[in-house]
Amino acid sequence: MLLRLNIILKYCYNDLIQRIVYWIKLYNTDLNEIIIKKLIDIFTRIVSMF
Repeated sequence: MLLRLNIILKYCYNDLIQRIVYWIKLYNTDLNEIIIKKLIDIFTRIVSMF
């Protein structure tokens, strides 16, 4: 059960990163990159808990 949840989270996380990378490319400003790095850091911590 936990393993399945972990796999689902990783797929969602990968999808999220792809969307974020796309967003950075779309709106390529220094401010957005800082925000994105913080978001990625937060999600990395969340995923690493599982």
